[in-house]
Amino acid sequence: GAGGPSLGSQLEDLRGDVWLSTVGPMSLMRWDRATGRIVDLTAEAGVVAEFASFCNGPDGSVWIGTGNYGGQLATNGGLLRYSNGRFDRLTVADGVPDGWLRALYVDRAGRLWIASSLGGLVRVDDPAAERPRFVAYTTAEGLSSDNVWCVVEDLWGRIYAGTTRGVDRIDLKSGAVRHYTSADGLPKTQPQCAFRDRN
Repeated sequence: GAGGPSLGSQLEDLRGDVWLSTVGPMSLMRWDRATGRIVDLTAEAGVVAEFASFCNGPDGSVWIGTGNYGGQLATNGGLLRYSNGRFDRLTVADGVPDGWLRALYVDRAGRLWIASSLGGLVRVDDPAAERPRFVAYTTAEGLSSDNVWCVVEDLWGRIYAGTTRGVDRIDLKSGAVRHYTSADGLPKTQPQCAFRDRN
């Protein structure tokens, strides 16, 4: 209703439960399919930043991206992993990129990709590890911008990052990054979501 919370991100996990976030006030909830009840997980998650993105991990975990600012803009955000009935919070100190973690994506090899508003694109090779290792792709590695909105993979295993300066395609075998812009036929606005079709 008017003045009430607004629905944010949603995800159906591998068990069939549905994860929801709201803003105004910020909250994290899960609809439990077995009981038909909604469980408020906000306090258990221990995060006061807005929940921005969800993703199923290859091991059945649920990953949740939030606002994650370091330095003077510090908030209690980061990257959450829900596994075996508990939350783990990973932060900039663990290698999580700065900024809003806008999109999370798991590729065919089971790697987790994180699109960040300040820290570019980050890859996690073993999301099930107790302490995952983060590998950054930023302008230093050839991205056109460190402000990434979305990420997706094609059938050949190349990764596409939608940035404020177009779309960057990363060839993981060679390390080459190709930039696509309005000169290649993209709209002049920044891509905010990306999907691969079955072809």
